[in-house]
Amino acid sequence: MRENNFSSNKDVIKVLAVGDIMLGVCSLNKIADNKTIPNQLLRNPHEITKYVKPLFQSADVVFGNLECVFSEEFYALNLKNIKLLIAPPDSSILLKENNFTILNLANNHILDHGVKKVRETINTLENVGIKYIGEPTKLKKKQIEIIHVKNKKIGFLGYNLCEQGEQSSIEEILASIKKNRSSVDILFLSLHWGWGSEHMEFPSPSQVELGHMFIDHGVDVILGHHSHVFQPVELYHNKIICYSLGNFIFDMDNEKNRKSGIVEILIDNDNNLSNKLIPTEQVENYVLRVDEQKHNTDHLIVSNYLVKLSPDEYAKTAKIVKSQYNKEILFDYLINFYKYPLTFHSNTVRRWISKFLSK
Repeated sequence: MRENNFSSNKDVIKVLAVGDIMLGVCSLNKIADNKTIPNQLLRNPHEITKYVKPLFQSADVVFGNLECVFSEEFYALNLKNIKLLIAPPDSSILLKENNFTILNLANNHILDHGVKKVRETINTLENVGIKYIGEPTKLKKKQIEIIHVKNKKIGFLGYNLCEQGEQSSIEEILASIKKNRSSVDILFLSLHWGWGSEHMEFPSPSQVELGHMFIDHGVDVILGHHSHVFQPVELYHNKIICYSLGNFIFDMDNEKNRKSGIVEILIDNDNNLSNKLIPTEQVENYVLRVDEQKHNTDHLIVSNYLVKLSPDEYAKTAKIVKSQYNKEILFDYLINFYKYPLTFHSNTVRRWISKFLSK
């Protein structure tokens, strides 16, 4: 199943899946140097993905995890009153042009700016014709999104298992799988998971256990995200578990956050699955396709993933990794201190204190 060995069949369905999409502002370095993703999009909405855009045009379904909201409020923001993870509604054009079919909204950041902004985001997506799953306000009260492709019904479910945002339970997800399994030919499950182990390059023991359980209960493909780092894709019982698809578009500066990949999944007439990884990297806000001959990614697609650490060892390692990442953010803030106005400093410190107290 590792090779797309039936890709020449015209009846085969091609699904491309990417990780986190953040079209707002996050990086302190990018803010300081005024090289933000929104500014680049407003100058030219076609540039950021121009090197990978041809890949998406041939796909029947394109999936991603939307890690920001679209809001008109963006146009009123400036360096003195900047808000993270808010994107201009016009930037949704980029996603439509790249053939995005469906986006996951079930994550820990979609509610950062309240329900009103989520509904504004939904309106933006509906206006450009992009479907969505995991809508956290429960306004639509719809569990599954079914896409009809080449006489098949491809179902998508989306859930957030992180402690921030609208968190779902394992029981809720299992009930949804049971309820919707018989209504589709192939069932995709989008999972925002791995709370506390951000930036880890491999999944936790509990994620592996959960992934196997969801497959055993009827899911065909799991599309994971939240770590901001691409993690291995496991082939389990002829099904696919993408533990983390990493960042597709995100302004993080760390090299391992900028390296990612597009997972191509093919579905044949008999619902057999085949997949491959197309490595990518973000350079100066551009998404580039990486030379697969120079960057061997075979180790990122594995059969029957072997857990590397015990739960306690994993938790200790994750804490160290996250601490190092936070130190890098603090360092970036300090070296760029003189570039920000006083109001930016007060807002930043207030936000960090609020995050610390919430823990």
